[in-house]
Amino acid sequence: MRFLGLSTITYGLIEATDNNYKVLIREDKNNYQKLILQDNKLKGAIFQREIDGCGVYGRLIKDEIDLGDKLEDVFKLTYADFLKRIRMDSLVIKLSFIMNIILY
Repeated sequence: MRFLGLSTITYGLIEATDNNYKVLIREDKNNYQKLILQDNKLKGAIFQREIDGCGVYGRLIKDEIDLGDKLEDVFKLTYADFLKRIRMDSLVIKLSFIMNIILY
């Protein structure tokens, strides 16, 4: 999406609805990034201008990933930061599916 001529992507909340949210903003002359967290989980994000690689933030919201150990580098996250978890979740789902077939 383009907003005022700028490449823009939003996920989830775009404003904190009360004081239970933590809002982090990083901006410079070329970029604007805003993250909204609650209980170490991402609830919303806005990216303007530089939007490459920001899809990971949509996934973090969807999967409700706890970011407690990643808050220091929260604006630098990539899918690689969560690859082990994604693979483990996928493995658990596959094993559960196989067990259901075997048992039934």
